[in-house]
Amino acid sequence: MKARLKVDQKSIDGLYNALLGLQTGVAVEMVAEMKELAHNIRSMSDDIIPVDTGTAQSTSYADDPDVKDYEVSVEIGYARADVDRVNPETGKMASDYVYELHEDLGMPHTSGAAKFLETALVAHIKQFMEASSRALSRAITTTRGR
Repeated sequence: MKARLKVDQKSIDGLYNALLGLQTGVAVEMVAEMKELAHNIRSMSDDIIPVDTGTAQSTSYADDPDVKDYEVSVEIGYARADVDRVNPETGKMASDYVYELHEDLGMPHTSGAAKFLETALVAHIKQFMEASSRALSRAITTTRGR
């Protein structure tokens, strides 16, 4: 009894095309996953950010996912130029103090805590891995169905 494995240009081309389709499929599937993930991270971060007047918290944002060359990315943050606001008590723009608010572990807070965005990101690592797995699974299923 024997088996023969043959690899020729046609089979290599077929594998290459299937992998390209899978790569595209994963990127497409990750868009919805990343959008939900970004929303969840933003929401948790908004729950943790120290709140005095609520100005910094009101500048949070989570962009829709961006796809470039099979890479899916999403930006989550605070006080970007298009969402920046003036703190009514200090007259400062949120962008002038939100970094320090996030990084300064010694800054006293009556509510919330420093590292609010970082904490939310780290808390969602498992959710990111699960989302990636679901996207890959759906992409494989879709690619197989072609």
